Amino acid sequence: MKEFEIQKEFMEKVISDKNSSIYGKLVFNNIEDTCSKAFPIGKSLLKDRWETLIEEFIKIALFSTPYLWEVPKEFIDFCKKKDIGKIIGAEYLYDLLKFEWLEIELFNTDFPNVSSEFSWDKKMFLSKTASLQIFEYPVHRLGSLSFDELEHYKGKYYLLLYNSPEDLEISYFEITPFLYEFLSVVGTDTNLSILKKLSEKYGIQYEEILKELEEFLVLLVKEKVLV
Repeated sequence: MKEFEIQKEFMEKVISDKNSSIYGKLVFNNIEDTCSKAFPIGKSLLKDRWETLIEEFIKIALFSTPYLWEVPKEFIDFCKKKDIGKIIGAEYLYDLLKFEWLEIELFNTDFPNVSSEFSWDKKMFLSKTASLQIFEYPVHRLGSLSFDELEHYKGKYYLLLYNSPEDLEISYFEITPFLYEFLSVVGTDTNLSILKKLSEKYGIQYEEILKELEEFLVLLVKEKVLV
């Protein structure tokens, strides 16, 4: 950590003004490039505010990570503290940046070195290459929805994002609250015990969904979402 503290002190000296030195320009260019690659859609939304925000971010950021590729995660926190979403009239900004960041984070996570088979009598666990999320806005539907339309779809959207081992692409499922809760507690008991408890909570007969749910869970095992 001593090396990280030295790097941090150096950063503070050279980025007080990005135009004050060659080093300052280099730092700005590296961070701007890294954030641009992490948030291509977010950058297109922020438009001409982008570079100004990056400059301000660099000046006040604490940079708690020594890894350049992780810096964009801190940019999200910066935007929240500055309330940028409200300023630009796009409250979905944070969901959008988070969605884009998760793609980077999951891509940089190693796959579990295990082989599994699904069984209702087993305990299974959610892989680190997968992430359960609840979003306020359907940012995953951008394309079918425009930026202007997103603001009108505020709600609760349950997503399972994961890195597919077959094509190394980040994929996602929009899932039900029931399935979200099931996957949130996998590993705390056998799969069947969890299903029975949740079915009772939701007032449904677990036998009615057993086959369809098993097909989906088998797919998640194949994708190394469940191990």
